Amino acid sequence: MPKLSKFFDHDIEPAAICRNCEYFDGGGLGQDGVPINFEGDCHGGIRSPRFTTNQDQTCKGFWPCSTRWPDCDHD
Repeated sequence: MPKLSKFFDHDIEPAAICRNCEYFDGGGLGQDGVPINFEGDCHGGIRSPRFTTNQDQTCKGFWPCSTRWPDCDHD
């Protein structure tokens, strides 16, 4: 699989939706940085109220994906 050089502007905080969350498992990422599957699993443990989810859902346990936004302000 080719390695992407840059996914997004690291100065912009991502929208707080599942596809941008560290804990969302959507079957890997496509070339555009979006999870391959629309539905996936949440690995947020006690931070999230659900186990299965889709890319557009959200919850209070959101944490920006560290692969795509390594410099994101997580506060």
